[in-house]
Amino acid sequence: DSVQNNMGPDGYSKKFVSDARKFDSGGKKNPVTMPMVRAGLELAKRVDTRSAQNELKRLCIPLVTWAVRKGFSVATEYRSYHLIGLRPPVDLLSPNEMLEVCSVLEQEQIFIAVRCGAFRISPYLDTTPFEIQCLIEALDRQIFAEGKIGRD
Repeated sequence: DSVQNNMGPDGYSKKFVSDARKFDSGGKKNPVTMPMVRAGLELAKRVDTRSAQNELKRLCIPLVTWAVRKGFSVATEYRSYHLIGLRPPVDLLSPNEMLEVCSVLEQEQIFIAVRCGAFRISPYLDTTPFEIQCLIEALDRQIFAEGKIGRD
């Protein structure tokens, strides 16, 4: 396992633990979280995944459309919509600038991540169209507004 399982702009750390901790997959029993995990799994079993994906697709089409229009690389065919990767053009944002965008958005209570050179968007089943629109506006403001992070 990687030390602390943290990810940066270049992916997971290359430094691995060398002792018996490498066999710990984090599966420690906990009397508080185990019932929560069980309840969550029971809830997940009841989700109709086809309907959920259709709803997430409907919800995220404006985000994908905006991203493509702005020059981001986005998988549009044969995809699932619970994870969306928005890869900016090479000359637009450095990995550190992408992390800075995430930090600024976090201050607005918008939480996205950077994974291997792309913004990772993970909408929930209860994400609203308004929240997607807020994300689009925040990304647009932080990346493309004059004097902001992104380069022209």
